[in-house]
Amino acid sequence: MSFTAPIHDEIKVWVAENIDRWGVEQKEWFRIEQIPDEFLPATKFLEAGGWKRRRASASFKELMGGG
Repeated sequence: MSFTAPIHDEIKVWVAENIDRWGVEQKEWFRIEQIPDEFLPATKFLEAGGWKRRRASASFKELMGGG
């Protein structure tokens, strides 16, 4: 995901600010396994299983709703 490198810090902040709400609201599009490890807050990463967590293979475009 090197093409997104310039905005990685912004993505991390955005995910951290919204991940709890997404879980509570149970949006049909939200699946934590689709968020790359490096964008998850440490607590959520560990809650999701840490390095052994299940990860879906999806493109950045799919993650952003452009499926």
